[in-house]
Amino acid sequence: MDAFSTAQGVLSTFPFAGREREEIRSGLRSYVVHPYVVFYRVNDRSRVVAIVRVIHAHRDIDTGDFEET
Repeated sequence: MDAFSTAQGVLSTFPFAGREREEIRSGLRSYVVHPYVVFYRVNDRSRVVAIVRVIHAHRDIDTGDFEET
């Protein structure tokens, strides 16, 4: 099983497993899938995970990368 499939399984079972990233955007979480970081939000009621962005771990992260449209 590849790393993204494993991450999908983890997050579907434990949606709050990732680290809170409030310093970037309210309600944002991250989960490492080496060499990437998956940024996502969780609907508290339904526990549905919505992927916001996937960024290479070596890239500098800027709050502008997560502006809501």
